[in-house]
Amino acid sequence: MIQWSTREAVVVVFLGLLFFVLKDRKFASENKLSTEHLVIGVLSSRDHFSQREIVRQTWASHLHHIPNSKLVFVLGETDCHLHPVDRKSVYSCQEWTISERDVTDSRSETFVKLGGTIGGQSWNKFSCNNGLGFRILHSIVAEAFSIRSDVIKRLHRTLIILQDADEVLESVIVDEKKCTEEDGMCVVKLETSLLLPKGFEGEVLIQMGAEDEGVCGENILKDNGGDNMTCQWTENAAVDFKYVRTRRDVVSNWKSSICSAVSIKFRVTEVENLRRHVDSRPVRTKEWKEHIEENKLKIIEEQRKNQDLLLLPFQDIYSNLPQKTKNFLMWVTQHKNTTFVMKVDDDTFVNVRELKNLLAGEKGEDLMWWSYFHFHRSVPIYGKWADTRYPGLTYPTFPSGAGYLMTGSLAEAIATIGPSLPLYGGEDVSVGIWVTVSAQDVKMVDVPCWLPHPRCPKSVLETQLSETQMKIYWDSYLQER
Repeated sequence: MIQWSTREAVVVVFLGLLFFVLKDRKFASENKLSTEHLVIGVLSSRDHFSQREIVRQTWASHLHHIPNSKLVFVLGETDCHLHPVDRKSVYSCQEWTISERDVTDSRSETFVKLGGTIGGQSWNKFSCNNGLGFRILHSIVAEAFSIRSDVIKRLHRTLIILQDADEVLESVIVDEKKCTEEDGMCVVKLETSLLLPKGFEGEVLIQMGAEDEGVCGENILKDNGGDNMTCQWTENAAVDFKYVRTRRDVVSNWKSSICSAVSIKFRVTEVENLRRHVDSRPVRTKEWKEHIEENKLKIIEEQRKNQDLLLLPFQDIYSNLPQKTKNFLMWVTQHKNTTFVMKVDDDTFVNVRELKNLLAGEKGEDLMWWSYFHFHRSVPIYGKWADTRYPGLTYPTFPSGAGYLMTGSLAEAIATIGPSLPLYGGEDVSVGIWVTVSAQDVKMVDVPCWLPHPRCPKSVLETQLSETQMKIYWDSYLQER
């Protein structure tokens, strides 16, 4: 048994207490919110190494003029494993799957037809989807429109149109005399075949006269054995279906369990090019994997050197920008006790002097935000901001996508219900909706010179800049001193 002297016992007790005190201090230090006056989140893609570096070298190097300010570059933790040309869209990480039949068969087929049971649903339940939105992944030739024969028999006048975001490309007035019956559909051949190139986004739509309102109803097939009718969608790799439109002009995401009353008959062009695309995929995939691994190493080194990257747990793709923004706001409120929070893109130049002047008269105590705001903008259904989730025709007020500033209390209000907030087509519109649903009595400051304007000698932000342009703005900024 060890015998302790009184002196030795006191020393042991003292060292023990000192250990626990230091441990508690370390724990408190690790879990205490750091206090910042301003936190700027710069949304950036993983491979934008040079863009981030030019930000560091230019306007970010003067952030010390705003005391207690901090900048972080916000990135996704992983890259999409698919090469961009092997995705349905460069904005997502959905695989573009091409079957053997797609590269050997160029016969005519339709988007959707009656008949079949695999993947089909009763027309009786989904009888009134009179518009169909789609995107072309490999060029096709549209040869004819088709519409359910049952609908034609009940309508006085039917107009089928093909349109994109800008114009009506083709229109045909349909009646029974023009119909060729195919699989329960009335097929009307176009006078001139229409080439729809890769990347085309549009909609084929039935337009009815006022006298036909209500004709397309739940019981349209009641007397025609409709209970046994189903629809089948093409699985051709050239077409990606996006949405359906109902007779009430409501747009919703396409699903294979939903049927459409209108369709297009088409033929795939340049099948040999599609074959070459498939054959070259193994080499492309190998090169892309090497690119991803190289990115990982470069990001590790960048973080070691600069300690300013915030890596969030999701894929770094364009369609995840709303999620990236929401997670950034949640991270800020969990780790920082900040008065103001700002979001900008990595191609945006921030005039630090103008920002400092803007903050000078603000205490940041209220629910407030600053930007150039958009009002009553239509909800887009085409392009990279296409949105079929938002239930209205126009968005609530939302800020400039290039950047916006808010008080920490507003950021916290959003972050508090962050996990339950839905994600919409764009990051900027998502933030506008989140502010609307998360806080009341929010003060919106539409800053006159937030963005460049002929009446503004200086603006808070300059947007969509190349690295060379960023440097030019920086040189001009320094000369104003």
